[in-house]
This record gives sequence, structure tokens and C-alpha cells, in this order.
Amino acid sequence: MHLTRSAVSKFLFFAAVFTFTTLTASAQPSRNFAEAAKEGPNASAFVIDKWKFTLNGTPYEITKEGKISKNFKSGRKSAQLKIGADEELSRIVYYAQHEADLLILTEVQAGGDGASVLYRVDPGSLKTKWIVSIPGFNVANGLIEGNSVYLAAIGFVAKVELRNGRYAWKHDDLYRKYKKDGAFNIFETPKIEEDRIVFKEADTENQIVVSKVDGKVLNVVVR
Repeated sequence: MHLTRSAVSKFLFFAAVFTFTTLTASAQPSRNFAEAAKEGPNASAFVIDKWKFTLNGTPYEITKEGKISKNFKSGRKSAQLKIGADEELSRIVYYAQHEADLLILTEVQAGGDGASVLYRVDPGSLKTKWIVSIPGFNVANGLIEGNSVYLAAIGFVAKVELRNGRYAWKHDDLYRKYKKDGAFNIFETPKIEEDRIVFKEADTENQIVVSKVDGKVLNVVVR
């Protein structure tokens, strides 16, 4: 097949654009969530009534019942985060801004059972755009890179696409998969190493290393 000079020029142009776009996306700095302040009768023991934080100069408040409010010059606006009728937010609330929206990462509890949730919230209306259910408590601080976020909870690691709130990949049932008496109970904040994401268990040498792109487990260390 013979390509004209014009076709070759177009091919080289689009190849350069693709390369630039890919490099730009991969070069985006990663960032963690921030932790909201706890208020309650014994917040240090996770008896918490509400969490407070300020983002872009606007004070926010989230109650354990899932009511989210913000104060601004002309008044106060509130909405309800979507949680089950018998559920309450518990232990911790992490928050971050992504594009113009608010991300909220927290734990929920119903009776003795715990899990975690990631919300994407419109900061104007305070309405929830999407919800990601995380099948585990002990949720770690999330790590945002570009339009993705890396998440970890007890026995669970994952990558979620922030455009639509869908899992790009996930690995669960890790608690007893690699160790009979349990491992991967509480994770540190995930860390990026080139094209890999490292999920390290807190206060141990245990870690699981996963390909950022396809979610393939590349290495597991369990002591």
C-alpha cells in the first residue's frame, strides 16, 4: 500500500496528538482525599454525630444520618445522601473535589455490619450523581489520578472511573485468600509506582501490587 505525502502527514499529526494526550494524562499528579473533622460525645472512640469541613471557602456538614448541608452568604442548603433506612454513616468521612463536584468517601453501618460508600455530589444542589458501594469497612483514604480513584477496604482493592462511578477492576475476598488467619485488614493510602498501584497493609509488610491499566495482580507479599 502506497501512502501519499498528505496521508503520511495526517498520520504523523494524529500520532503526535495521541502521544501527547497519553503522556499528559499519565503525567497528571495524584492526590489524596482530606479527612473531615469529627464531632460527637466521644469522637476519638468513633461515637460521632457529624463531620465538618470547608472546601473552596464553603463550610459543609454531614450528619451520621446522611444529611449534607452547606452554608453560604445567602443562607443554608441541605440534602440527603442516599443510605439505607437502617444505616448510619460511621467512623470517618473523607472528601475531595473532582472537576466541579464533591467526592465523599465514608463508612456505613447497619447493626453490626459495616461497608463503605463513595458518593459524587453536585455542590450546587447537593444531589447525589452516583454511588459506588464498597464491600468492606476500614476504608482507606482514596487516591485520585486523572479521572480514576483507587480504593481499599478490608480484604478489598479497586479502581473506579470517576466519570460514571463504575469499577474498572476490583479484587475482593483478600482477607483469607492469602493467609488463613487473615491479612489485608487495614490498608494505608494506595501509592503509585509507574504503571502499578501498591496497596500496603498498615503496620505490616503485607502488600498487593496491581497493574493500574488492567487490574492484573503482579505481586503479593504476606508475612
